[in-house]
Amino acid sequence: MRQLKAVWPLRMLNPVTRILLSLGFCIGLSGSIQPVTAGGLGGLLNAIQGATGSDSSSGSGSGLGNLLKQLPNSSGSSGSSGSSTSFGSMLQQAREMEEMISMGPVDRHYIGRLSAAQTVSGYGGKMYSVDTELVRYVHSIMLTLAQHSRIPYVYDEFVPILIPGDDVNAFAVSGGFIIVLGGMLDLVENEDEMAYLLAHEIAHIELNHGLSVIANKKSGELFGKLMGDMTGAGESMSEFVSSMIDSAENGYDQDVEAEADARGLVIAQQAGYNPRAALTVMAKLKSKKGHYGGESYPPDRVARIRKKLNSVPYLGREESIGLRTARFQTVWARKP
Repeated sequence: MRQLKAVWPLRMLNPVTRILLSLGFCIGLSGSIQPVTAGGLGGLLNAIQGATGSDSSSGSGSGLGNLLKQLPNSSGSSGSSGSSTSFGSMLQQAREMEEMISMGPVDRHYIGRLSAAQTVSGYGGKMYSVDTELVRYVHSIMLTLAQHSRIPYVYDEFVPILIPGDDVNAFAVSGGFIIVLGGMLDLVENEDEMAYLLAHEIAHIELNHGLSVIANKKSGELFGKLMGDMTGAGESMSEFVSSMIDSAENGYDQDVEAEADARGLVIAQQAGYNPRAALTVMAKLKSKKGHYGGESYPPDRVARIRKKLNSVPYLGREESIGLRTARFQTVWARKP
């Protein structure tokens, strides 16, 4: 690989390389998943406040920049000191929740990058380099699928984050970041199966499940506090991100996952892949994990997929499946 000169500006690098370099920097700052300090990742992200539409002169800006002002200053304390939350504090939390719900593409990108950094950190800081053939190959599948979704472009770039290991999972976070764990990489056996997994995750991003599901959950909790004894601390950005990661890893809920399954089949079909590969993926999940994804997924997940497949046929040629499988096997044979 050609060595990049230190004098090259970051914008001249490939978009995925730029993001993963930034992601690596975030991991270095964040370390293990701990409350963010003002001098760490919170301080870094606060620097982007001016790019997110906030008005620093008035102090009343909206979007991510204003939300980042709520990050804990040192130990992760919310500043409540254990005292009951005042009505004014509850209103402030409601305003923060409104901003979370109305985030734009730039906000989603930086929330996603923070989420991805925390996820990689939680798996020991290991991920396959962007320069490997494996990552480039998965990225090309992602871009093909994205062009046939309703979000062909995100703020910066769709980014695959492949993490070595034995865990069988794949999930997406906001902004176009899709995490695939090593056990899932070992589970799939052809390009069409890989494409369905990625299409399911792209559907989550397209439908904004990451932010909307957690925002709805948190707004419900906030309403409960308001109607109850109004105790507890305000929601910090790091807690919001942690909740989003947890839901993404374990599945959102049955209706949301069913929606992503159905939409993923259409995205895969429109991109030229065989949507019936979803059934073989489900069979392998059942064999490997004993279930089709866990309690957050519909118990009749396979039946729902079969029903949807009646209206989503494969549009390509049968011989093309063999060609894609051969390409997949060539890359997987050289997998790091």
